[in-house]
Amino acid sequence: MPVRTRRLGGPVALAALGVATIYTVPANRTAIVKRIQIRAAGAYTAGTAVTFYVGAPAAATAVLVYPSVSGLDAETWLVLHEGETLQVGNGTNVSVTITVSGTLLDGDPS
Repeated sequence: MPVRTRRLGGPVALAALGVATIYTVPANRTAIVKRIQIRAAGAYTAGTAVTFYVGAPAAATAVLVYPSVSGLDAETWLVLHEGETLQVGNGTNVSVTITVSGTLLDGDPS
């Protein structure tokens, strides 16, 4: 299975309280998200967060939550299968820029 390491999505500018699709896994592929970068235009309001979802944004699909940070470089390991989408919701009061990188594998083992 050939491995392709790459930027999967972004940089994507996301307005305060906005939602965006960052990445959709292509046919016959599996993606592994390994790094997430968040850059905020200012300080977040306490109690707010940037949330990542697999599929449509909902409490049941939330997989990663990053509360009240102005800048973040996070290491992670999130497997996405063929056709799945990674979406991000900006629940903060400032705009943020999101970049996601990882590995793209040939085939879908699911």
